Amino acid sequence: MTTIYGVPEQSTQRLGEQIARLRTSKGLSRARMVKRLPDDCKITEPWLKRLEEGKVVKVSRDDLEALSDALRCTPRERNRLFLYADRSPFSEPSLGKELLMYSIGQLYCGASEILESLAHSNGAENLNDDEFEEIVLTALEAVLAERRAKAANASLGKAIKGDQRGQHEPHADTRRLAQQTCLERGVSRK
Repeated sequence: MTTIYGVPEQSTQRLGEQIARLRTSKGLSRARMVKRLPDDCKITEPWLKRLEEGKVVKVSRDDLEALSDALRCTPRERNRLFLYADRSPFSEPSLGKELLMYSIGQLYCGASEILESLAHSNGAENLNDDEFEEIVLTALEAVLAERRAKAANASLGKAIKGDQRGQHEPHADTRRLAQQTCLERGVSRK
């Protein structure tokens, strides 16, 4: 654990809030959580309190791993902690991980609106892992279909134009297609 003086970053504040939420939802006191940490871990109860209150400046990857283990996080909870800490969930670089991170970045840029819409309409907090992954897969398929359509139109020399009346919402067709696909796959909770 490295002590760095300065102003806590917003990501560290979000991480602290999430750790406090997880710890309390799992019925753990700070003292009990600290006892779950490995003997060589330097996290103390006062440090954990400062983290949860948004007063810690930086959290090392090793500390984040130790906290995740002490909380006995599910894979989704662990990934959320790493997301809140602005960290990759992957520890060692590899070509496969690089491709996956690139794909995640492309998916986010192209489908963030679709993902948000599908997640909210399906109650993301209540979805199991398979349903969650189906939503991501559906959004990715919608982005790929949209790219293929644009490429096909571009190769024909046609520009994709919105509704002439200006009432056509960007990505509305793609979002409707993605929602329909979720319904067909039985992901929808509504």
